[in-house]
Amino acid sequence: MVPINRPEKTVTLTPEGYVDRDPAWSPEGDFIAVSRAESSQGISDRREEWPPSSIWLASPDGSGARQISNGEVPGCLDCNPWWVEGGKSLMWVRLQGENASIWQAGADGKDTVKVFEELDIPQDYYGTYKWDEVLA
Repeated sequence: MVPINRPEKTVTLTPEGYVDRDPAWSPEGDFIAVSRAESSQGISDRREEWPPSSIWLASPDGSGARQISNGEVPGCLDCNPWWVEGGKSLMWVRLQGENASIWQAGADGKDTVKVFEELDIPQDYYGTYKWDEVLA
């Protein structure tokens, strides 16, 4: 992460051997949520062949990184996190096979619950879905 106008303040949030995507800043800017997966060579266009991913949360300086979701089983992608309730909760999408479910946890990572299940996966736009707009 490189702050605008402050390149000397560059912070690396992603550990070696992993990739982060779908960053979502908390409303107050005190946390960033990401979808994290192990790096792999030659990513397929087929989602079911992608490495599993989980939702992680960290402070802007990279400290205090912690895993929020446990989507680390084959074919399970936890992705697209977004903040709700003014930053008190975090929601994300879990993609498994041809279906999706929506999950929610407190900003502390506790009280994880499945909110919706067996949702059809919509057509994406270059790999991007607007789940937060669908469920707002």
